[in-house]
Amino acid sequence: MGDAKRPGVVRDAPGPNVTPDAREAWLADAADGLRSNGVVVLRDAIPRPLIAAAQAAFKGRQMKRDEGDDRPFQPAPLGPRIAVPLDGPLADPAIFAPPSALALARRLLGEEMIVGELGLVISRPGDGPHETRRAAIPLFRGGLDVEREVPPAALTMLAPLADAPPGAGFPEYWLGSHRTPDKATDTAVPPFQPAFEAGSVVLCDWRTLYRAGANTSGAAQLALYVSFQRKWLLSLSGADYKAGLRLPAATLKRLPQAYHPLVAWALHQNKTDDVSEFVHLWLG
Repeated sequence: MGDAKRPGVVRDAPGPNVTPDAREAWLADAADGLRSNGVVVLRDAIPRPLIAAAQAAFKGRQMKRDEGDDRPFQPAPLGPRIAVPLDGPLADPAIFAPPSALALARRLLGEEMIVGELGLVISRPGDGPHETRRAAIPLFRGGLDVEREVPPAALTMLAPLADAPPGAGFPEYWLGSHRTPDKATDTAVPPFQPAFEAGSVVLCDWRTLYRAGANTSGAAQLALYVSFQRKWLLSLSGADYKAGLRLPAATLKRLPQAYHPLVAWALHQNKTDDVSEFVHLWLG
């Protein structure tokens, strides 16, 4: 990281038997690190057997897509990202909303935050480096300096589905850049490169400057992408194909009631008329 004034970026996710006081201390420390750096890595946030099951499901869907699914992909230099339904192994909250990542996201975004997007990020062998960018959109027309000082409107979570070797083509981040304008961010300084390990997740303030490196690993690399965001946020830019959140009715029946508010944004996709859409957007 190269800056002794910043708190560390990498943390171990707390286990299920940690005391409430220890959990609160961990949460306060992790939140402080994310506020300062714009990025935090949580090791062992997702049990490896669940990651293995998700990887198998993703691989099958990717093969199906290659055989004839003609949905548009976001081209280089941003890289492909496709929506996948919240079902099968992915419907386990321990995967799409790991307890440590969910608690940390709620600490920064509030209890009423939702999952706004869920999809698959694909890094293909031979892909070159992507453009340096931010996931954030201006919240006010033309953008205001105050947007860099307020709490984030969204956090993105990236969870690799296998141990990713160096050169996997996954993102690297400029620490602290969520608080700086583009012209004040020195991209000549080497960015932070997380060690992407199965079971770990990278949680990032959506204002943080990042880029995906070249994939020189010789194999496709897959990762789950989840956007935790404030309920009022609607982002329609930044990609030709937004991942969205596809929530099958069968999943909703099986999903524990405590997680229903987390997927509230997806429910409007089952609307029957424009009035119900209006009610959802304005009354929640």
